[in-house]
Amino acid sequence: MEDYNSGVEYNNQAIKDMEAGDFKKAAEGFHQACILSPSTIGFRKNYVNALNRSKVNPQTIIDESLVVLGMDPDEHKIAYNIGVTYLNDLKDNLKAADYFSYALKKDPNNLEYVMALASALENTGEYDDTVFELYKNNVERVTNDPYPFYRLALKYQDRNDFDLATSYMEKAKSLDKEKGYAHHAYVRSCFYAGRLN
Repeated sequence: MEDYNSGVEYNNQAIKDMEAGDFKKAAEGFHQACILSPSTIGFRKNYVNALNRSKVNPQTIIDESLVVLGMDPDEHKIAYNIGVTYLNDLKDNLKAADYFSYALKKDPNNLEYVMALASALENTGEYDDTVFELYKNNVERVTNDPYPFYRLALKYQDRNDFDLATSYMEKAKSLDKEKGYAHHAYVRSCFYAGRLN
């Protein structure tokens, strides 16, 4: 009990460090809390959060996240974050897809997980039919991101379905307020569909 109480003190101080923006110091405090009370999952989740925010070695983030996932296999956000680390930091699209898929099994209606899985699989250059189905079956749930509509439009172009490609590119264009890539792609899509002379 004494170790747990000491762990609480480290944890509480580390939370203050997080609030102050000192993520490295916070990670050290949460780590001490985990050493003192290794079975307290709240300390471990806080530790993983601080590691993510302090931009430490990606493998450390994965290793500590796997400890949390081992303690709570339903913790889909942790699985998703492991996938993000594999995708963005380690550039391992297949491993990322594995964890996005796991997260999606635990939370099947999470659109963020669906789009992350589609992106990771698409980055491999394989699984084209799976990626197409993921976009096609979920894109209408997207409310403010042009990219999934843009990607689905390109998939329809690859299938020589230029009318549907143009329709989805038009939706992407309507959502693309800043970057402009969807506007240029829309013009190309109209050209392919024979709508430009």
